[in-house]
Amino acid sequence: MNMLHHAPPIDKRRARSTASKQKIAEAAEQLVLRNGRSGLTTSALVEVAKVSERTIFNHFKKIDNALIFRVAQHLEPIIDSPPFPHDLTLKQVPVAITNHFHAAVDSPHVQEHLKKFIVLAAALSYEEFEGMTQEIMLTLGTISDRFCSSIDRAYPQLTVQQSLANALYTVNLLMGVLMSFAAFAQESEQNSACFSAEAKDVEIAHIVPYIHRNIDQVASGTPRY
Repeated sequence: MNMLHHAPPIDKRRARSTASKQKIAEAAEQLVLRNGRSGLTTSALVEVAKVSERTIFNHFKKIDNALIFRVAQHLEPIIDSPPFPHDLTLKQVPVAITNHFHAAVDSPHVQEHLKKFIVLAAALSYEEFEGMTQEIMLTLGTISDRFCSSIDRAYPQLTVQQSLANALYTVNLLMGVLMSFAAFAQESEQNSACFSAEAKDVEIAHIVPYIHRNIDQVASGTPRY
């Protein structure tokens, strides 16, 4: 009997795998929001995601990676919308990157995900969040690479040096977005709520001006070709 004849099509297997990975990541987020980092255990993930332990570790080397994956999903919309223009001169590309971030932050879809990021970060203790800093930085690098790769494809005439400058600049912009939350917490009357269980009550519209300000500050180092 030809077992391949009865195997599901590759696209269907891939779709099921993607759906399974998404369920695990969402379950990790749900557990942390409910009980903090201590609530994120393998047994709890199995129960909430309704998958086997083997499936969890097929997708993620460690359970913290499921949480990092979810963090990335809340930050990636920044680079996905609006579409990056394809009709610029090379000298206009760096400024277009800055404008992209400003436009993205004003998008309700991006704001929704940034709010979810804040709420998720607030569910972690300071020490727990600090412990994830390296993984978050790597995530920012991955997001930047994806964004800049799309720019490189649209503008193949960019030199390696120009592409690297764009990548570093994009990482700095993403860092600026994250640092905006700390600036808001320090300067706003709602500072105690931004990094506490009351983070869900913080209006993202109040944080957006801080994000724009940080983008403009980073933009002082816009690459020049």
